Amino acid sequence: VYLQQKVLVTYLDFRQAWDYEHNNPAIYDALSQLGGNSPLRGYPARRFVDYGRFIWSTEYRWSLIQYIDGVFFNEYGWSFRGPHTLNLLDFKNSWGFGLRARKPNFFILRFSVGLHGPIFDTEPIKGIVARVTIRPEF
Repeated sequence: VYLQQKVLVTYLDFRQAWDYEHNNPAIYDALSQLGGNSPLRGYPARRFVDYGRFIWSTEYRWSLIQYIDGVFFNEYGWSFRGPHTLNLLDFKNSWGFGLRARKPNFFILRFSVGLHGPIFDTEPIKGIVARVTIRPEF
């Protein structure tokens, strides 16, 4: 029964930062980022950094053995200066697969391989990022 567990997870996130004064821009670490352990796992860490971000991530998880889950994920991300500059057609996409090691009450380890590139293209895979981390996805 336990090994028949299947989970579909979706995650939406919108963040926006503003400068206190226009002559005093926000520091780099205060800005929103996409890539790496954040959504868009198929890109290197901090690949897209700006004042705002909007992400939509979906994962399908299923049990392989008692403490190991298989994962397929598909993510979309938008990076923008302000909400008025958000163009829904100008998105980045990342998808991939991985393994998660966990207990019912404790997350242990995650291994993932993420790919990125335009969805509708003759060469869809533009980059691959393999990652091992102890940080959960969301």
